[in-house]
Amino acid sequence: MTRRFPVTLLALLVCLTAAAPAQEPSFARMKKDFGREFQSKDLNTRVAAIKRLAGHGHPEAVRYFLDVIKKTNGALTQARNEWAEATAERATLRREVRNLKSLVSNGKIGKKKLERAEAKLKVVSAKAAEYSKTITRDADIERTLRQAVGWVVQNCSDHHKRDAGRIIRTTYAGARGIDDKADLLRIMVWVDIPELAEIVAKEVEHREAPTRVAALRAIEERGGKRALMLAKSRMKDEAWQVRAQAIRILRKVGGKEAAEALTAALENEDGRLITDAMSALKKLTGQNFHDNVHLWRDWLAKNGDQLPEPTESENAAPERPAVAEGGGRGRGRGRPRNGGGSGGQKAGHGTGFYGINTTSKHIVYVIDYSGSMSAPLAGGRRGGGGGGGMQGGSGPAKIGGKRKVDGVATELLKSIDSLPKDGTFNVVLFNSGVVLWRKKMQKADRANKDAIRKWVLSRGPAGSTDLFGGVEQGFKFAGRGSFDKYYRSVVDTIFLLSDGSPTAGRIQATGQILREVRAMNDLRRIALHCVGLGRSINVRFLSRLARENDGEFVHITR
Repeated sequence: MTRRFPVTLLALLVCLTAAAPAQEPSFARMKKDFGREFQSKDLNTRVAAIKRLAGHGHPEAVRYFLDVIKKTNGALTQARNEWAEATAERATLRREVRNLKSLVSNGKIGKKKLERAEAKLKVVSAKAAEYSKTITRDADIERTLRQAVGWVVQNCSDHHKRDAGRIIRTTYAGARGIDDKADLLRIMVWVDIPELAEIVAKEVEHREAPTRVAALRAIEERGGKRALMLAKSRMKDEAWQVRAQAIRILRKVGGKEAAEALTAALENEDGRLITDAMSALKKLTGQNFHDNVHLWRDWLAKNGDQLPEPTESENAAPERPAVAEGGGRGRGRGRPRNGGGSGGQKAGHGTGFYGINTTSKHIVYVIDYSGSMSAPLAGGRRGGGGGGGMQGGSGPAKIGGKRKVDGVATELLKSIDSLPKDGTFNVVLFNSGVVLWRKKMQKADRANKDAIRKWVLSRGPAGSTDLFGGVEQGFKFAGRGSFDKYYRSVVDTIFLLSDGSPTAGRIQATGQILREVRAMNDLRRIALHCVGLGRSINVRFLSRLARENDGEFVHITR
């Protein structure tokens, strides 16, 4: 006998089935969709894909995002390496093409060799451009990926949150290199799990300075009261790079406590970090008492309670990935200035270069000696680097002369003369290439000050503008940063001066220069001050270069 459902029950089941919500796609399907959309060249499409996948509140999504971040960082590193090789080859081919054009025009060779070289240059240039696009695309999405791990955890049940935390802890425990650890620390600060916050706080006290810097660098992204307290705890760290990062955090979070800690640093610090603390205090308060501790304390006693208290960045899904500001001392579009600078601080000590003052004792000067520097400062040729034969003459620099190079030599030697005996310095000149005064940093004694004077005044301007080559060489004097066994650097400050835009060298695009310098300086914490000379400079580029690297920018117009 066949059993039959009542008609009314069948109808009810049909209605319930029709009304039931569609089943959520499997995680395998979600990953497949994400993988397709994440390959898009459109930033908004990639962000939307990240948000959708982050809505899957399960530990498996955390594990997957960690893998995506690792692969993205690996691809970024590979693209940077390949891009560096391609840009170096492109620079070589450009020189070859120029030489071949000269030979062809003189009738010494036919056109075939030139055509082959031009074709090869076109291919290599296209490769370099493609690598550059990949770097830009992946660099812009890094922070969103880190935040997405936190979004996943927010959507997890309490049980799944514990599992997600365990996955992140295990991954961090297995990290070996400082770069991998730094990446994971910058993920953990966006995940609101107490155990992970404890790991980050513990790493702030790690026995190795690079790890302490990496932990503070991660904490800087969230800011807030917790960042303030951890930064204050490292203001007497034995490594100056750690103290520099702590000052950077205090500058960002603000408030009375931060200002008081910065004022204490004026008493306790020596060298460049006094300048960092003064600059941070000026930014937080709008006042400028230089390094007068008593005046700062009097002002804070009366007005400190009015300063905004630190607030932590929420981990809400952004409409677009937030692009972090560098947090340096740049002055926006720069301060137009006339004439030369000052050799010392208003407080009576320190070193100055075109009015940018610093208490640093360990400085590298990176100076533009391209052909355009032979022009007079007022009314010089527009458009950046140049060749020889410019108005004003291309002879050696001369104290009291009327050319740009003469004024720069005067200011450079004045600045070096103001360095204390226990200081160190070096000079890098750049034009079509890079020229070093000495291979190592030199003591600021009388003999070396006399020697650099003779050397500077024996050289004249010529050629194009390899700005990145000069800056890159300057950073080499800072050691290998986080990779140095004892994390000791013999330079903490770089002064860069240029009168035009980059026109030579491996990297000429200003966006690429900014990106490469950020990468070089991430854990080194070198202050990079920029001086723009004349009316042909790229103000936006130089001011941003300074701002992103704890530096100051000035624009000298006449």
